[in-house]
Amino acid sequence: FYSRRIGRAPQGSANARTGFVDAPTNSTILGAGKLSGRTPGGWAIGVLDAVTAREFATVDSAGVRFRDEVEPATNYALVRGQREFRRGGSTLGFIATAVNRNLADARLSFLRSEAYAGGLDFAHRFGGNRFTLWGSGGISYIGGDTLAIQRAQLSSARYFQRPDADYVTYDPARTSLAGWTGTLGLSRDVGRMIYGVTATAVSPGFEVNDVGYQTNADRAQAAFFAIRRWTRPGSLFRNAMLQVIGVGGVNFGGDRISSQLQFYAGGTFLNFWSANVNLTYAARVVNPSLTRGGPAGISPGAGTASLSLSTDPRKPVRISGGGSYTRNDLDGHWTDVYSELTVRPSNTVSVSISPSYSVSLTPQQYLAGRTDATAAATFGRRYLFAEIAQRSLDLTTRLDVTLTTNLSLQFYTQPFVATGDYSRFKEFAAPRTSDYIVYGETPGSSLTPVTNPDGSVAAYDLDPDGAGPRPVVRVGNPDFNSRSLRGNAVLRWEYRPGSTLFLVWTNSCSAYSSQPVFDAANDLRHLCQGRADNVFAVKFNYWLSL
Repeated sequence: FYSRRIGRAPQGSANARTGFVDAPTNSTILGAGKLSGRTPGGWAIGVLDAVTAREFATVDSAGVRFRDEVEPATNYALVRGQREFRRGGSTLGFIATAVNRNLADARLSFLRSEAYAGGLDFAHRFGGNRFTLWGSGGISYIGGDTLAIQRAQLSSARYFQRPDADYVTYDPARTSLAGWTGTLGLSRDVGRMIYGVTATAVSPGFEVNDVGYQTNADRAQAAFFAIRRWTRPGSLFRNAMLQVIGVGGVNFGGDRISSQLQFYAGGTFLNFWSANVNLTYAARVVNPSLTRGGPAGISPGAGTASLSLSTDPRKPVRISGGGSYTRNDLDGHWTDVYSELTVRPSNTVSVSISPSYSVSLTPQQYLAGRTDATAAATFGRRYLFAEIAQRSLDLTTRLDVTLTTNLSLQFYTQPFVATGDYSRFKEFAAPRTSDYIVYGETPGSSLTPVTNPDGSVAAYDLDPDGAGPRPVVRVGNPDFNSRSLRGNAVLRWEYRPGSTLFLVWTNSCSAYSSQPVFDAANDLRHLCQGRADNVFAVKFNYWLSL
């Protein structure tokens, strides 16, 4: 039987020196309730509440086993309401969420004890329903131990500790953090030509990851789009579209962090083949997260071109493919090519194979940060980077078989190979620039490999000034060759209307080495070394008709 679960608990990993942690991947729902309906005044309301259990992990430390709490008992709550006016021409809505954790174990004080968020949204159509004015606004609040709020301030969504950011302050004594967000947009939604503008702002303290998903804060940006559509067949196309999008933004300190223009053209030919082309240019901007909490760096200007083509999807054999190429003004480049072959020998069988290959050179790959009082230009800390040449290959394959109207079988497998070769190790030289000390190339600097007994490189000693006062720093060899194989098989049987039985087998294995040699044939023959995970699961449900 299938156990319903929610969330994701912290995970442990095997370690010969410190032991291992065997922890659950989710939290068990002790109880949940949902209420939805419509009030006499016209409000559509939905309320959801769930309580999850405390979760424990079995820890083995030097042969001594004990159990630790890894997830506290937690209550999740959400309420959403919306009302329509003018026969659906206008809407007004609200949302509120709450997360409350019972942190009885002080070792879990790195988690937030409470997290609340709420917001309003509206949409108003006018001009014969051709135009829409819409917007939303929200606030958030998190509270807990100083350790929990420190983690929120230091997270990659905001980096309050940045030494060159004078508009935010990292306060290790804080026990709460609040923020806000807002969006306003205007668009024309009807006709062959549609267009619109939007403006969005997210304050540095806004945080909703306890019950939502958020990757960044501290931004204010504006965007526009314009789309021209042709929906009637002509001499060449059945339908076609041209689109232009522009985006620009700053952070709350006034740094320009985004500036991009995109052009897209695509359509379906009279023979049902389709093609599209995409051109994008991103200007050079400030990158506040380049040094992972240190001073801001620069994201170089870059241009991208991509093209794709697909044959008639109605045919028993369909072929599609495409590729993209990107180059930036630091001589970094990225190339991706992909294709897909789909064969349907009958209405009940479909086979597809989708190989893809990518090669890239990234000139600003972050490695590590080291405290160094002599690094005055970068506020007493060194930020180490390198160039990385990467290659990757995957070969995704799917098989779908419908045995009867109630019985189907699906297979999926994905071999994957990736390598990374690091070179030109460097040190960030000055904030808001793309200037670097390149070890072994900049006069006075040096790069010395540290080898293993077998002659392979174990680490590098990096010296920025030779006989000068600055210390040598050592970094491990970051080169890698990663290989994996993932696959699953699913048998689905609807043994009576609304009632189904699923039999699922999942396989996952991988291999890793520090030799960045890309040899597709050899790597695909040696995808797995050591342990492989095989999971067999059964899910059964029965529809009750009352």
